[in-house]
Amino acid sequence: MGRRSGLEGFIRATSRAIAAAERERARQARGAATIRRVHERNERMAAAQSMRDSKAAEKQAKIDYLELRQQEVADKNEEIEDCLAGLRGVLAHTLDVDDMISFDSLRPTEKFAPFEISPRLYSTSAPEEVLHLPPPSWSVLMPHIAKRHELKIKNSAENYQRQLIAFSIQEIVKQFFKDQERREYDARKAAFHAGQAERNSAIDQFKAEYFSHDSDAVTTYCDMVLSRSEYPLNDFPQQFRVAFDALTGTLAVEYELPLISSVPTTSEFRYVKSKDSIESKLRKPSEIQDIYRQLIAEIALRTMHELFEADQASAIKVLTYTGIIDTHDPATGHDIRVPVISVRAARETFLAINLQRADPVACLRTLGAHVSARPGELLAVKPIIEFNMVDKRFIVQGDALNELESRS
Repeated sequence: MGRRSGLEGFIRATSRAIAAAERERARQARGAATIRRVHERNERMAAAQSMRDSKAAEKQAKIDYLELRQQEVADKNEEIEDCLAGLRGVLAHTLDVDDMISFDSLRPTEKFAPFEISPRLYSTSAPEEVLHLPPPSWSVLMPHIAKRHELKIKNSAENYQRQLIAFSIQEIVKQFFKDQERREYDARKAAFHAGQAERNSAIDQFKAEYFSHDSDAVTTYCDMVLSRSEYPLNDFPQQFRVAFDALTGTLAVEYELPLISSVPTTSEFRYVKSKDSIESKLRKPSEIQDIYRQLIAEIALRTMHELFEADQASAIKVLTYTGIIDTHDPATGHDIRVPVISVRAARETFLAINLQRADPVACLRTLGAHVSARPGELLAVKPIIEFNMVDKRFIVQGDALNELESRS
């Protein structure tokens, strides 16, 4: 049980890290593009402003300055449209994605580095014996010359023997440390492969338990699916809780929703030439509410779609989803968790829906969902299934709603 819990924690952490890295990459790419546009615009504006100071170029500078201000407005309006496109594309974004997780993708793929000895242990060339020519024939007539030559040969031979002995000892020592490094390498390599084999064994066990509809395994798998889900939104909470009842095949999901503040309150910007200022037009409150209701409906259907599509073991017979707003009560300042959408659907019923063409709000209504009439005002609904905060079992049609439910 301990090993499995460790693996499940590792798998969750790995999946969340991969998903977080991908979301951060996309966020940085979008941010970089925006920063680049602003930087280019500021450079052009500075150049235009500089030209305005020159009377000779004043007319052209005014034209350029006006174009830049209008471009600034266009950029701001484009940012609004990009944000709205992201909010309105939450469901469509996932329909072309295969949410099923391959168990083989969880297996370790790292290769152990090949053995390399330390440079200090590299072998060197053995010393070479110095070869001496025989003394000249006439040296017999000069004994001291022949004796000096003989002594030179003797000293050279002795020096060679000393070098050869030192080299041999050095090579023996190097070989000793080479063997030691090899043994240490082999031990590390064996431990590495043993660890991989243990992980593979644990993944095999996890896979078998998942396909046998084990509650913990199904819960872990669903956690991975939702952790890998990439949303086209900045600062999306993507926090959730999952519980699975193997006896009934019921999966309960409690999902944290973004706040209504994620909807841009400005509908458009415009440049007022007479004031040389950029003014904004506020979006109607009713339009903000409509966009937000559409957003949370799409998040609900997206979550259910991803879980049903990824369920290769067909473990989930019924899925219940509760969308939660995690915020604070403006009246008391206390932290609150407000359920604003709750829906329950059988597998066959949900998979029969054509999400490419269905209207999210109407779809949820057909499924009998409980949807807040004013989610932006934290008007709560009664969850179809609640999580028990003590033992994490879920309770059907509980009554643990906060005081905001009674607001009209």
